Amino acid sequence: MNFQLLVFDWDGTLMDSAARIVASLTAAFEDVGAEPPAPERCRDIIGLGMEEAVFALWPESTTAQRGEFIHRYRHHYLVANGT
Repeated sequence: MNFQLLVFDWDGTLMDSAARIVASLTAAFEDVGAEPPAPERCRDIIGLGMEEAVFALWPESTTAQRGEFIHRYRHHYLVANGT
C-alpha cells in the first residue's frame, strides 16, 4: 500500500507532552512575575490556541503581558526543556 500523506495526532497519541506543557507554562509564569496556576488548571487548557490559553489562565493580563508570556513559554517548551 502506497501513501502520499500520513498525518499523526502527535500530542497525546505518539507522545504525552502534558508534563512538559505544564512545566513550561509554570516557568513562563514565573519569568513574567505572575503566580503560576495549579497544574490541573494548566492541563485543562491543553489544546487551546496560545492566546486563548493564556487568557483563560491569566484573564487580567494585558496584550503586552500575554505576548511576553508566550515568548517565554516557547523558550521553555522548545529550548529550556530540550527539543
